[in-house]
Amino acid sequence: LEAYLAGSDAVLQPRLDDGPTQEDVRQLLDWLVAVLVEPIGGGVVAGLIADLQHDPDLAERFHRDVVPARRRAMLEALARARQRGELRADADLELAIDALHGAIIYRLLLSGEPLDAGFTERLAQHVLDGIARA
Repeated sequence: LEAYLAGSDAVLQPRLDDGPTQEDVRQLLDWLVAVLVEPIGGGVVAGLIADLQHDPDLAERFHRDVVPARRRAMLEALARARQRGELRADADLELAIDALHGAIIYRLLLSGEPLDAGFTERLAQHVLDGIARA
């Protein structure tokens, strides 16, 4: 966990300026990819995820200290979009975050498909289309 935290602290979270929602979401996805891949490599993340399955204390610490911080910025961006009327009032923002982050974790750990800007752009658009106000 310490190796992951040290590496992820080196990647600065983007400062969102209340721009277009898709751009904010894409920037946050690019940041997540950078946190997971660039400073420490996906192998450390894969090892950490494996350790979480067998170490209840580590899992509790990770779920308490890491997960909420990684989700907060995305939730704030989506909530702002909902306040502006861009997203449906009944949109499940937590589920949208699961879909966004889950697709990245899937590619990182299972499929081996690229985690590039084209992917994060398509992912942001696809999920936002699903929760957009008609």
